[in-house]
Amino acid sequence: PYPNPQSATEKNDEQERLRVILSKTGEYCRLLEKAVIDFICLEEIKEEINWSKDFPSMHPWPKRNTYVYDYQFIKEDHRVKESRDLLEENGRKRHEKNAKLKTSAFQYRNVLYGPIDLLSWERQAGFEYRIKTEEREADETDVILEAVPKSLEDYSAYGKIWIKEDDFSILKIEWHPKSIRNYKQVEEVAERYESEPDITIITEFNYEKNSIRFPSKHSIQEAYIDEN
Repeated sequence: PYPNPQSATEKNDEQERLRVILSKTGEYCRLLEKAVIDFICLEEIKEEINWSKDFPSMHPWPKRNTYVYDYQFIKEDHRVKESRDLLEENGRKRHEKNAKLKTSAFQYRNVLYGPIDLLSWERQAGFEYRIKTEEREADETDVILEAVPKSLEDYSAYGKIWIKEDDFSILKIEWHPKSIRNYKQVEEVAERYESEPDITIITEFNYEKNSIRFPSKHSIQEAYIDEN
């Protein structure tokens, strides 16, 4: 009939830890928002698609495509520009300026700003947060935070966030599949296949420069699991 004093203390400690994490990651997002950025890299894309359920007579399956882009992301005075020059397509040299992203199934943009969608001070009021667990490696502690929107009526990306606790930068985001914009199409495909969708979307931020982490890998897997 009476609360356990130790449990109450632990709960208060965790709430304070969560408050600090949200405050500090909000500061990190503000730094990211205000930063003047001219980010250039080689973007290597590998895509593998198996549409054999829809087109069984076409071969071979799966189809594989590779692309190499000269990628540039510029942000200054609240203006953002993302551009690509196609350098290579399926092993063949190309010189296509201002090329579109040629992936067949998924489009993505402004991956760098994923943390802002989940943790900026302006966005935090719309989420419920909880500490899922933590991972320790050497002298480093990474906290795994889960963000779930208070209302699912409006579109809102959400998921789990890996946070480096010594500087509160964002290491990785695993996006909840139902938060992607085309999830209704995924459900329609699953119904057609008489399967359950198994969607994994992960963004990793392993390149650090001037206290900001840049995307190192963005991976998307769309799978459908049937009774067999």
